[in-house]
Amino acid sequence: MENESNLINLLIEGKITKVEYLKKNPEINDSYEDFCAKRRLDSEKDDTAEAFWEYQGKEEMRIY
Repeated sequence: MENESNLINLLIEGKITKVEYLKKNPEINDSYEDFCAKRRLDSEKDDTAEAFWEYQGKEEMRIY
């Protein structure tokens, strides 16, 4: 299991993709997989990860 700050650094450095980040992060992976399943999206595609990223941002903004 990867440390979240480690994963963020790898993402920022371009060493992993958003898909890899979402799949390796245990706090987010279940939400990502549910998002993909409900929308019948391929969880391995970069554009799906991007859509989830945007969705999560909107949800966070709505909560605050």
